[in-house]
Amino acid sequence: MATSIPPGAPSPREVSQSPASIEIAGDTSVADALKPDPSREADFKVDDNRFAFSPGQLNKLLNPKSLAAFHALGGLRGLEKGLRTDIRHGLNLDEIFLSGAVSFGKAIGSDNGVDTSIHSNNTNSNSPFSDRKRVYGVNILPQMSVHFWKSIRLAFSTWVRALFPTFALILIAQWLYQVKTNWLGLAIVTAAILIHTFTKALYVFREEITFRKMNQRMHERDIKVIRSGKSWWISIDDILVGDVVHLEPGDIVPADGIFIGGHGVKCDESSCTGESDPVRKYPAHLVSEAINNQADLRKMDPFIISGAKVLEGVATFWSLLLVSAQCWDRF
Repeated sequence: MATSIPPGAPSPREVSQSPASIEIAGDTSVADALKPDPSREADFKVDDNRFAFSPGQLNKLLNPKSLAAFHALGGLRGLEKGLRTDIRHGLNLDEIFLSGAVSFGKAIGSDNGVDTSIHSNNTNSNSPFSDRKRVYGVNILPQMSVHFWKSIRLAFSTWVRALFPTFALILIAQWLYQVKTNWLGLAIVTAAILIHTFTKALYVFREEITFRKMNQRMHERDIKVIRSGKSWWISIDDILVGDVVHLEPGDIVPADGIFIGGHGVKCDESSCTGESDPVRKYPAHLVSEAINNQADLRKMDPFIISGAKVLEGVATFWSLLLVSAQCWDRF
């Protein structure tokens, strides 16, 4: 059954001011909002990118939350065109390889250039959404091995840096002043340090295993998305950038994104950002209107954060940043 756009969500084809012409109080300048961080330049360079935006630019939108970056990307209209999706119908189920490319300027409406034809070199693959997965990745946490010895090394290094130089100074002082060394005392202190180090390493190791098991359980669930104008239940591992995702009370958000439409949405982001109070969410089109009118934006938050829990309301949002590409240092 076809799914219509939620109440309150606008057509993304609304006319807005040029992104660079507006400054947002309390945020970075719009002109600088999408500049790469020194250690993240590689995220902004994608070979044969059929989309207007790189993973690095989408990351600047959400880590941290940035209304300036949202405006610089052209708002809802820019995201729809740049990510080659549809606010009503979602991704096209027939998508495999994308013909042509969308320029950044065309996506945000600053030029009227025609898409250039690009032919993919990956002609041996018939996997759905091949170009989208190649550029933006998939919604699966990378598998990383957990080593007990690594936990020991991390725990031990703190004590080595702090106490071993002190021990060395004590031994040198005793040698210089010919004081009889209390080897038994030093041995007891050393043993205490080793015991504490191994205990701490074991605790960290067990916590890491528990955390990974919890994340795995969280990913063993389905979520409702709109593709080709119909609602589908899919595994959250199969969510892609550009998917239109449904949210209801009790849902755990499966990916970072932008609130498209709905009503009365409040989220608990305490596990993600440390914010203890419920955060009210505003549809992105209302935020764009407020930006264009230079209204007060202090409480306007259109960002949907992965790991947050929906407390109230129903919503649809665009998934823009998958767990495989997230910067976990935001915590």
